[in-house]
Amino acid sequence: MSAHILIVEDDEQVQQFVALNLQNEGYRVSTALTGEKMFDILTTDTVDLIILDLNLPDADGLNLAERIRQTSSVPIVVTSVRKRVDDRLKALNLGADDY
Repeated sequence: MSAHILIVEDDEQVQQFVALNLQNEGYRVSTALTGEKMFDILTTDTVDLIILDLNLPDADGLNLAERIRQTSSVPIVVTSVRKRVDDRLKALNLGADDY
């Protein structure tokens, strides 16, 4: 059984590009455009990795990472156009595994 990766990204083109490439490598992929949809998936399915954008329409990805860490140790890789060092440090301090 292949690893299950959840892509949380509100830009549908980016989401589809990443999903297609991961599927081509044999991964099972789920996608969410919002934090709310991400939590729906997390409560109904087992996920091996979350690729998390910080700029979502319904929540800040930093807050979502913090909420995930309250109940799960699933690896989180943050992807974002944010380039500030404090965003990177905050994400890593909140439990993201990479930025």
